[in-house]
Amino acid sequence: MLYGSLIRLGYDADSFSANALVDIYAKLGEIEAAMMVFEKILLCIAANNYSSTHANALVDIYAKLGDIEAAMMVFEKILLPDIVSWNTLIAGCALHGFHDLTLELLQEMKVLGITSNMFTLSSILKACAGMGMIDLGRQINSHLIKVGFDTDVFVYVGLVDMYSKCGLMEDARRVFNLMPMQDLISWNSIITTYVQNLNDEEAISLFCEMQKEGFNCNQTTLSTILKSMASLQLIDASKEIHSYAIKLGLESDVYVTNSLIDAYGKCHYTEDAKKVFVILYLFVTCFIFIY
Repeated sequence: MLYGSLIRLGYDADSFSANALVDIYAKLGEIEAAMMVFEKILLCIAANNYSSTHANALVDIYAKLGDIEAAMMVFEKILLPDIVSWNTLIAGCALHGFHDLTLELLQEMKVLGITSNMFTLSSILKACAGMGMIDLGRQINSHLIKVGFDTDVFVYVGLVDMYSKCGLMEDARRVFNLMPMQDLISWNSIITTYVQNLNDEEAISLFCEMQKEGFNCNQTTLSTILKSMASLQLIDASKEIHSYAIKLGLESDVYVTNSLIDAYGKCHYTEDAKKVFVILYLFVTCFIFIY
């Protein structure tokens, strides 16, 4: 029904609306519907000056769904792929763990004389982290500083992630401390880094520092820090986080409640764990009933 109502407007579609339609179906996981929209709009605008924007949208949907082979097929049909085309494909490869292919695409870009930007290098850092290629990661770090990309928060987060996954916590912390402006994303990243490296005390210390700096938490922050509190069996701190979650309206968030259940359970507060489970069960049941 959604497709039928949307496609009636496709005859006057521009690049923006085409991308919007394809992105909708990407989020819904409706690959066939996305293809129908794309092909219909492509036919409608065939008489006009067609750019790579629509093809980029199709590469993006395939890449998001993890069908890298299909994304590559569409990409190869683009006459003159621009940096957006390259970044879309490279990001998809990095996201789904095709690290070798990610680096191969970067090399191909260099051969063709296409200059990478911060979006390209952020994806490459993911590949470096996944493959433990610390030398290449350090080269990218130096390059980012040289060309001025080091002011971008996503680049910093990528560097923190890369160093932490390579087990270089001092480097990860150094990059975090050098950030000109820290935001919630970067705080979550560094806290997650310490939790993943089993340094729970430092993770909690950073969480307290984050609060002193006046940053509000989200479900990622709370679910992550609760892992450390569960590991250290800090029942009082876990209860404080529980109260904080209620204050923020996150007491029904699946990730937060699962972490609370784990924390209460490891602290041997089984009754509290059961109460949280019941609340989660009732919320999920009501959600299913409504929808």
